[in-house]
Amino acid sequence: MPRYDADGREPRKLRLRVRVCCVTRYCAWWYAMPELSRFLGLVMRMQFADHHPPHFHVFQGKKKLASINIREAKLMVGRLPRPQLLAVLGWTVIHQAELLAA
Repeated sequence: MPRYDADGREPRKLRLRVRVCCVTRYCAWWYAMPELSRFLGLVMRMQFADHHPPHFHVFQGKKKLASINIREAKLMVGRLPRPQLLAVLGWTVIHQAELLAA
């Protein structure tokens, strides 16, 4: 039986706002993710034990720019300028074993 407010109307349902970050699923907010590295004005963050495929997020300030697939070392979602993208992908290849172990 639905609950009614004082006016006798059924209250509106609460809508939770969740930001879509990856191809098919949802991720935690940027501030809930530990910081992995910081260079070129970019911050790499990763939510451990998150959904598949293994990935991390690239932020500039509070703005999420991209998601990077760790296994394939490629851009999943978003955009980065070419020099920054090459630097992030190179960093991913160098630290791939550590990232997959997390």
